[in-house]
Amino acid sequence: MFNSHPRLQTLPQGRLQEREAPPEREDCPIAASGQGLGISLTPLIPVEGWGKTASESPTVWVYVSYNNGAGETTITGEISLEERDTNRRLPPGKVSISLPTQSGAFPIHFTSALAPNTWYRWYLVVDCSTPDSGETTSVLSVEGLIYPEAISTLPATPQDRLQFYAEDGFWDDAINEAGEIYCSQPNDANLADWESLLKYGKLLNEVNPELLICPTKLHAVE
Repeated sequence: MFNSHPRLQTLPQGRLQEREAPPEREDCPIAASGQGLGISLTPLIPVEGWGKTASESPTVWVYVSYNNGAGETTITGEISLEERDTNRRLPPGKVSISLPTQSGAFPIHFTSALAPNTWYRWYLVVDCSTPDSGETTSVLSVEGLIYPEAISTLPATPQDRLQFYAEDGFWDDAINEAGEIYCSQPNDANLADWESLLKYGKLLNEVNPELLICPTKLHAVE
């Protein structure tokens, strides 16, 4: 998995299966203030379409792409988290967030406490309606599955945690740890670790690995 970079070891076979196709990329011909702004969203999900997490309150990453590179106005969306088997939506329910105004990968943090060994589904929904839509509603939606698994002890350093998450199939934690490491120390070596994850997930044709928007309170679920 990570043999494109010498600091990270090769992922043991059988932990994550290869994806037959990349995650679905959704498009939204949204008109922001009449500017006709087109955007697309790509969830940074693992090769099999779901990811384990060792975090009680996990973080997922989504890539937003604007057809002109950046949005002139802020686009808002709604995120939510629900139990997959019961469709029960977790508090605080649907929460509005602001999308970044530039193309790139950005994190979404969920504060709801997740029970271990339970399937959850997360959503990000953007209103794609334009001034000409009238009463017709058009939305852009991406989603992913999360499976929490309790871990008694984690490695102490960020780099060791990244290696642990990658080797044991904790995709959501691995992609988040790699993003946080790069954001705290934006150098070529840390960018290579981030890119190696995207390469393994067959995401490099969908996203630009160098466009990484570091975590801010703007994207957090409160």
